[in-house]
Amino acid sequence: EPRAQRSIGNHWSNFLFNGRQPWQVANNAVDPCGPPDRREKLKPYIEQFAWYFSVEVIVPRLSQHLLSRDEGCAALQVVFDSLRADGAVAMDEEQTEDVRHWLWDLEAFPARLHLDRATLLLQRSGVLRCGTAAESPV
Repeated sequence: EPRAQRSIGNHWSNFLFNGRQPWQVANNAVDPCGPPDRREKLKPYIEQFAWYFSVEVIVPRLSQHLLSRDEGCAALQVVFDSLRADGAVAMDEEQTEDVRHWLWDLEAFPARLHLDRATLLLQRSGVLRCGTAAESPV
């Protein structure tokens, strides 16, 4: 059962920024001469949208996706071997030769992804932009 008792017309004044077309609304949203209070009201929506592209959201899902396929796992293994050969991974840090065991702490319950290692691996593979901080969008 719908919660609204009547339909609400899609009128240009129903949104934070004026405009009948999406491009007009977008232009008004980025207009530096526009009202700053409206941009402040938009801020939580933009932050929520950007959260889906943050390291803590994208890296675990992307890592798991690549590891779940034989060809993806093999490609990550090549990158991991390259990291080890270049000295980017301390040999005393981990004695494992398997990228999956290097990425995941299997001693923890449930198993825990080493986010910093996964980020390094994805950056080296060219999938993730270098210099991405864990708290900022990718």
